[in-house]
Parts: sequence; C-alpha cells; structure tokens
Amino acid sequence: ADFLADPRPLFSVLPRLAPPDIKPSPAHGFVAGLGRAGRLLRNYSQNIDGLELLAGLAPELFVPCHGTLATATCLDCGRGVSVAACAATGASMRRGEVPRCL
Repeated sequence: ADFLADPRPLFSVLPRLAPPDIKPSPAHGFVAGLGRAGRLLRNYSQNIDGLELLAGLAPELFVPCHGTLATATCLDCGRGVSVAACAATGASMRRGEVPRCL
C-alpha cells in the first residue's frame, strides 16, 4: 500500500509499536552508561522506539537507522513535533483516524 495515498494502515498499528508504558531495559541503560562514561562513539540502532534516549543516551550519539518514533513530521507543511506531543492522538489512531496538522 502507498502511505501517501492511504496512511491509515500505519496509524492503526502505531499505538502498538510504542505503547505508553514501554520502558528501557537494562541493556538500554548499559549503552547510555557507556555514552556517559565517554566509551561510546555512536549507537546505531535498528529499533524505532527510541528507548536508548529514554535511558539517557545523549541524542548526538544516537543514530536511528530506520527512523524513530521520537518525532513526527507533517508531509504537507514540514512542521516537526515530538511524538509525545501527539500522545493525545493515540485514541483516535486506535479508531483508525489519521492525525492532521493543525
């Protein structure tokens, strides 16, 4: 399916990809600790949840290879927002509604 033609499939599964009660694991904390200790040059992650950042990893050390759910960008106007700021849209997304730029 083409996201631009019909973004509903993505937005219907998005709340399950990043549930509100998700927490970093000890492994995320370990990586963040390496960063704080100056032992980490860069953390390349295939995960989109951004849990490394929640664990305290400095953003400049974090490279999300497949993107991240930490931010969202409007495809119409280019405005970027944090996904946390979009949290209120979770219920509407579960109903299959697509958030729209204000």
